[in-house]
Amino acid sequence: MHAFSRANHPSLTSFRRRKSCALGAAAVAALLATTACDPSGTDGADGTTPADPPSATGSAKPGEPTTAPAPKPTSTSTSASTSKPTPSGGSDDGNGGNGGGGGNGGGGSTIAVCTAADLSFSSTNEDEKGKEVRHLLLAAKNVSHKKCDLYRYPDVRFATDAGSVAVIKDSDLKEPATLAPGEVAYAALLAGGGHMDTYGAKSILVRLQGSTSDSALGRTVTVALPAGVKVVDVDNGALVTHWIPTASGLALRFIMSR
Repeated sequence: MHAFSRANHPSLTSFRRRKSCALGAAAVAALLATTACDPSGTDGADGTTPADPPSATGSAKPGEPTTAPAPKPTSTSTSASTSKPTPSGGSDDGNGGNGGGGGNGGGGSTIAVCTAADLSFSSTNEDEKGKEVRHLLLAAKNVSHKKCDLYRYPDVRFATDAGSVAVIKDSDLKEPATLAPGEVAYAALLAGGGHMDTYGAKSILVRLQGSTSDSALGRTVTVALPAGVKVVDVDNGALVTHWIPTASGLALRFIMSR
């Protein structure tokens, strides 16, 4: 009977080789499974930070196309707190105007027409003491709290049943007399021109005009004669100048030579 030799037995040797390969394959599979579960060696359950994901801007591998990162959307909304420009607006002139009129206050502002309620009237005698009273000066003072315009000339009568006194056209300054509060405008009066129809006047009746010749006249204001004068002899040659601001001498110039 022949002795049994394990080393030389073909079947046993083949079996050992197959078993060694099987064990090697199982070990490789176990190692791969362990690596897939935790690439960094930890699973994050113990408080460690997992690895960051690949960056979108990482370099491409050779042979692969380079892909640019998608642009972030840009917001076009405007903040609600952005201040809006303040329109400039026109200024109030103090007379209720809004800068839209063509008045004489400058900057397109409107100045009101003077009314009898805005003014205080008086008269003075411009002749030497003891001589006949023929030359008078009518004054209108702005006693209101606003500027106002005196237009044209005063409509003057020396009696209720008399006609209006004629105006000296050369005295027209072509613009209204603008009076600030406290300022005065003047109109010179020539009571008699040596003509017919003489009568005695004890007061002066005045009405104001508007900006145009066809504007309505204001209410009648009775102005007292100058101090010390009781009666003035008036005839149909009486004359009056336009309103002239702040210059009594200029107003008188139109009548003193007559």
